[in-house]
Amino acid sequence: MVITVLFSWTVTPASFLALHAAEATYPSDAIVSPDKLAGRRTTISLNGRWQVDESVSATEVPKVFGHTIVVPGLVSLAKPEFPEVGTVSAKRNYCWYQKSFAAPTSREAAILRIGKSQFGTAVWLNGKPLGEHLSCWTAGYFNLTEAMNWSGENRLVVRIGAYPALLPANIPGAGIAGSSKYWIPGIWDDVGLILCDNPVIETIQVAPRVNASEAVVQTKVKNYGPARSFELSHVVKSWKAGTEVARGEPQKGRIEAGEERTFTQTIRIPNTHLWSPDIYDKALPGGKAGERQEYRWYMTAALTEFWRFQRCAIGVLYYDFMGSYPLGRPGPGPYHFGAFSDIVSLQLQPEFEKYMTEAFKPLGVYIKFWGDGEPGKQPYVPYGQWFPVQGGANHDFAVGLINDDLEPIMGKLVLSVENLEGKTIASTEKPFRLDGVGRNTYELAVSVPKDNGKYLLKAVAYPQGTRHKSPTVSLRKVVVDSP
Repeated sequence: MVITVLFSWTVTPASFLALHAAEATYPSDAIVSPDKLAGRRTTISLNGRWQVDESVSATEVPKVFGHTIVVPGLVSLAKPEFPEVGTVSAKRNYCWYQKSFAAPTSREAAILRIGKSQFGTAVWLNGKPLGEHLSCWTAGYFNLTEAMNWSGENRLVVRIGAYPALLPANIPGAGIAGSSKYWIPGIWDDVGLILCDNPVIETIQVAPRVNASEAVVQTKVKNYGPARSFELSHVVKSWKAGTEVARGEPQKGRIEAGEERTFTQTIRIPNTHLWSPDIYDKALPGGKAGERQEYRWYMTAALTEFWRFQRCAIGVLYYDFMGSYPLGRPGPGPYHFGAFSDIVSLQLQPEFEKYMTEAFKPLGVYIKFWGDGEPGKQPYVPYGQWFPVQGGANHDFAVGLINDDLEPIMGKLVLSVENLEGKTIASTEKPFRLDGVGRNTYELAVSVPKDNGKYLLKAVAYPQGTRHKSPTVSLRKVVVDSP
């Protein structure tokens, strides 16, 4: 058997690579023909709507699942809500997630991957226990092959601990989460069903050696079937163009039933292009620290809107607090990435709060300008530049809306052009409606001023009803520079 590993190459100062597996991903409700699945590694996404309930016992699965949740999603997002989530409660020691899915085309191996969950993960498929994974910060893998019903429906049950004290003290995540006043259990990363033949590539780690223009690749392979011989090859492709730039020598071996082996190979990569870390200096030459902070969180919010709108389910998170002290050094207080002006009192940095609060509201708004708009309407804007528009004409802008709630939502979407003093120059509006966990893109035409200068393009979604306390705002800095 021949196994090929593809990974994309880029060099960063943090010394890691952007990776992608040589596989296709399909939603759990996709109808996939056998010829598409044959001979390739495929991941069926199990993200989306699940059922969830609670128990005191670690072994008795709830008889009734009376709540729904969207995965990835912490238990606090369940509908109807659970009381006393985030504290030790006599009502629960464990939370149980349940989902049924139709069997895909039979393969030699079916592996469940739960990206991350807390606190402790145990899995059952069709009533058969399949093991536990205690870490809160790394992916758990579970072999579903023998328990799979390949001819019908499958019932998947995932149990997680309700609070960190249920974890052994030596497990990463128990101490950090346990030192907080509150904690929220749940599945907080993607869940996928990996389908392939044996042996299975479980993980890939790539460490660049920048000065030597090479990469050390470490691939962990596990055999869930009978003993066999195989050949492992590594192919390096450019990140954006997908052009092959290097290939490692094939590694041949034999792997026994149930055996796990790690293969290490160094691959020479010619003509590497180093990534530059001076984005802020180029974008804001001579800018003051406050300007750089404002620009940083403005762009972070815009990118958050982009990734949020592209995803398959809710679960986009921003994690800032990193621990009590800088690693290996004494320090005056907590160590974080700049979202807090005062970490002790949890006082947010003003620019972070201004932009990121909007980016994470349950009703998301996204003015598209990352190159995914309709051709001819919204050109790709390099990082660090204002959005160029032609003055003195009507322009069609695409605005994406996404609903993180399970209930439908409707309201009014307003798109306006403002000057830098906040005065509205032109505006337009149209009604919107989104299904539960739904999204849609709306085209709005607005008149752009003919006078050269810098302006703000603002999209505001005003939801009806009282469930949402405030509208959601998306901002883009635009520049009119007509000849």
